Amino acid sequence: MKKILVLIYLPVLLLSGDLKDALLKARKEHKPVMVYVKSDSCAYCDKMKEKTLNHPSVQENIQGFIFVTADKNEREAKEYLPVTRYTPTV
Repeated sequence: MKKILVLIYLPVLLLSGDLKDALLKARKEHKPVMVYVKSDSCAYCDKMKEKTLNHPSVQENIQGFIFVTADKNEREAKEYLPVTRYTPTV
């Protein structure tokens, strides 16, 4: 019985995360997804987040979207997003 439970819960654990949750939420709510793709080694990513994404007019315009941040080097981003050469990418 323990083996069966592991087989049932393992895929759920492997597929859970912010990006997948955002995609599922967008499907459920019939909203578009806006993904901010960043990298830890990207200085411009921090500047974009600090200055552009926090600007009041940008905040107002993204209200109709499911907004999620993804690191391009994480497994989940590689699985669900197209390959991005440069960061930041929206």
